[in-house]
Amino acid sequence: MAVRASVACFPVNSEALETCGIPWGIAVTPFSAVDERGNPPARGSEGHLLPRCDSCWAYFNTYCELDQWTWSCAICGSLNGLTSHAVSRYSQPESCPELSSSFVDLEIPASEEFLELVKSSLLAALEGEGSGICHKIGLYDVQGPIPVVKNVFIPPESDGQLPVSLEDVMPLLAFLAPVWVFAFLSGPPDYGAGQLDTSRYDPPVIQIAFQYSIVVPNEMQNDAGLVSAARYSLKRRLRVKTLQFTTARSINDLYDSVDPEVVNLASLEKGVREGRLLIHDWLVILLSQYHDAYKLVRYENGSSTSNIDVAFTQCPQLQSLPRLVFALLRSPLLRFHEEGQERSITPKLMFIRGGHDDATAFENHLMEDKDVDGTGLPSVTGFFTFLEEVASDVSENIK
Repeated sequence: MAVRASVACFPVNSEALETCGIPWGIAVTPFSAVDERGNPPARGSEGHLLPRCDSCWAYFNTYCELDQWTWSCAICGSLNGLTSHAVSRYSQPESCPELSSSFVDLEIPASEEFLELVKSSLLAALEGEGSGICHKIGLYDVQGPIPVVKNVFIPPESDGQLPVSLEDVMPLLAFLAPVWVFAFLSGPPDYGAGQLDTSRYDPPVIQIAFQYSIVVPNEMQNDAGLVSAARYSLKRRLRVKTLQFTTARSINDLYDSVDPEVVNLASLEKGVREGRLLIHDWLVILLSQYHDAYKLVRYENGSSTSNIDVAFTQCPQLQSLPRLVFALLRSPLLRFHEEGQERSITPKLMFIRGGHDDATAFENHLMEDKDVDGTGLPSVTGFFTFLEEVASDVSENIK
């Protein structure tokens, strides 16, 4: 599980958050094989016995203070007792993944009835596709690094009967995704049993935990002594990731700890349609707050004057944001379906003679303003023109 925050140093309070203009959030890749630093999880068993806080229900982790019979929760600070089994387990810390890593994958028991129910449900769904409403059935093989589709064509004269068994085209275990059945908490537990007042505690600690099922090969040894993986089984696991953050002492610390890619994602939290409309305004607001924080705005005779710094020259961590915003606004990813945008990634080579041929296809991929039609003026908004528009809006905003 990889977790990246929009700012590595969290704002000390809501006022600091509003003042900086940076979206505050985290981007999570829950089923990543490694964390944000490239480290795999520590693996172990007995995940169902991992201690949980009686107050906020957080799982025990490396940031918790551990005594012989008790432990203090890193999330809420509550003191919790340890069972006799946990006391015995933690007396040998080298064998406990949760004491050596803040990112753990622990196996938990799952009933055979549950696993068989999942298998039979998927088999029934697979066989039910035999009466498909198309001339072909596409089976999605998601086991490999790149998902592929295996199509089974239904001959017109076959009266809807498949020429081959779907099990022969792709076995059930190849049909299964490596990870499935999951749920996430969309925010802090601030309602109901286990609710937590997140404003009371310092330093900030985030924990993400969920259970999932995974298809794993069973290693078997044949008569020749060779190891094969002819059989597979479903396993249940508990994945827990805990992170601790520092707080920013000043707005400069916030700006210096920005992750531009996560900030760009956070600016689209309301969805593509609203994000496309708001992302330009968000950049203007951020630049206005940046000018105020770095005292780039001067007031003379009751009015503000400044040389608008759209390049964020005072803060290297923010310097890539204007280009990222411009690229997003021009990208097909933020275009609406009703605009008829074709999402083709097939490369093609085109020759365009300036002043003679239609340059629209070329202009749509410009990052800078260029004279492409022989008139001496750009016919589309390039990056420099975009910056000029942003600078003008910032100037109006800070007056």
